Amino acid sequence: MKSFKDLNYYEMLEVPVSASDFEIRQAYKDTLSIYSEDSSVTYSLFSDEERKQILQNIESAFTTLIDRNLRADYDRVLVESGEIDESDRLKTDSQKLVSIFGGRSSAGSGIFRKKIEEKVKSVEIKNIADDILAKEQITGTDLRTLREAMGIELQDVFEVTRISVSVLQAMESDDIEKLPAGSYIKNFLKIYAEFLRIEPAKIVEGYLKNIDSASV
Repeated sequence: MKSFKDLNYYEMLEVPVSASDFEIRQAYKDTLSIYSEDSSVTYSLFSDEERKQILQNIESAFTTLIDRNLRADYDRVLVESGEIDESDRLKTDSQKLVSIFGGRSSAGSGIFRKKIEEKVKSVEIKNIADDILAKEQITGTDLRTLREAMGIELQDVFEVTRISVSVLQAMESDDIEKLPAGSYIKNFLKIYAEFLRIEPAKIVEGYLKNIDSASV
């Protein structure tokens, strides 16, 4: 798994090479919200100096990718290094995720949290959660099963937790290569578990055992 400083600019903002200016601007805002000083996702993970460096990297990524000439030069470097294919720049991203919030205010998130509280009271959801917590190793499929049983989309999870959709997808598919580094994934798992109203410590422990066994 790459550390943040080793990611290319597209990876930092978690956008495809073919991303539009609009997508880049939105990704920039979302990434800043994750790594800002008041972020509940990463507040305990970095020193002031580390956070400052990450935010500088994000700023450099945005400044480069939003400028047509700078972006073209940067893409040529990535192509020459073999990091991306020239054809990648010509692809269009056909998978558009639409949030149920549709740009609602934070009040919408509060309403959504209340809906989750109602869901977790159902016998079906309790049984699924109990089955997951009884396992020694917990997989991404387990988390996805619980989320889908609650009728929640990944984009909805992002709206509340600010964990990016690509990270959530990697978590739910046990995609070790795309998972963040150790301290990041622990915190993301904790926040995701809290969102799903399932015991965070058990989820973190079981999930890490699962990916550790898969990487052996």
